[in-house]
Amino acid sequence: MGRKDILLSVKKIISAILVLGLLLELTACVRYSVGCTVNSDGTVNLTYLYALSDLTDGNGDAGWAEEKKEFESKGWSTRDYTGDGSSDSSSYNGFIASKSAIPIDQVETEVRALGEGFESFTFRLDDGVYTIDWNTESVNQMVSVEGSSLGDLSIYGGYMKFTLELPIKPIHENATSSKGSLLEWDLSKMNEPIHCEFELPMPSNDDEDEEEAVEKKLKKKSRSSDSSVNVVLLIILGVICLALVIGAIVLIVLLVKKKKRDAFTAPISVPAHTAQPVAPQNQIPNEQRVFVPQDPMPSPYSSSGLPDPFTSGNSTSYTPGLPDPFAGNKDNGQDHPDP
Repeated sequence: MGRKDILLSVKKIISAILVLGLLLELTACVRYSVGCTVNSDGTVNLTYLYALSDLTDGNGDAGWAEEKKEFESKGWSTRDYTGDGSSDSSSYNGFIASKSAIPIDQVETEVRALGEGFESFTFRLDDGVYTIDWNTESVNQMVSVEGSSLGDLSIYGGYMKFTLELPIKPIHENATSSKGSLLEWDLSKMNEPIHCEFELPMPSNDDEDEEEAVEKKLKKKSRSSDSSVNVVLLIILGVICLALVIGAIVLIVLLVKKKKRDAFTAPISVPAHTAQPVAPQNQIPNEQRVFVPQDPMPSPYSSSGLPDPFTSGNSTSYTPGLPDPFAGNKDNGQDHPDP
């Protein structure tokens, strides 16, 4: 083989590599997402994302005006999509449509109205249990027609997914990944229809909850106030009890001291001799009168040295006004001796 033939062969190989690289760039450049958020009050929020890379954007400069207009005619709000902030998002453009507060019993009708790819979507209620089923085979075929390879979506930043956020954990599901009540299905890896069973939390009255919260708050505040009052009362009661104890101790000490002082200063009492009563002489008959000798009283003469006329000789002097103890009573001319 000549040199010229070798050069031609190399050029053909290089051309084949460039074409293959171009084909790879033209594949796996789709971002497709359907999101469903179920609220506790029985309403649902839906979002829909569809975007292509710049190389596969068949709309060119026309953008997505026609697609957005179709969603808006069904009551959805729309906005342009220019990426989700990742490093490879700048090469994608598309749109996002959303609709909020859809009654849960109208979700199936609302989704099916989107047209191609949603014909098999079902949202049923049976004995308090909600069931979602969706065969995404038609969606995968639609994306493949756009020239995308489902197996290589993640390599080029593309994806196809369905997300479901519930107020509580589901009863049963076949999601490819989950985190609590947030479920995600990777449509490029699903070999069976999407399936999920769940219940809504027990309904509650917001007004009653609010009143209950206010009542709990008031009770808590009342308990706190009562506790403060109780502490103050306990302090006051403690001070009063302490004052009473101190007062009692002081009173006892004073009483003891007074008792001791009275014991030392009280006079010693000596019992006096009781004199026997003597009846007056003038009330006793003469024949019954008895002379009771009295203790001699000191005479004034005893200190002067003079003779006492009452004690010297046989004097019969007596004090005037008193009966003469030395005078005898005469009876039949005879003197009676003194008693």
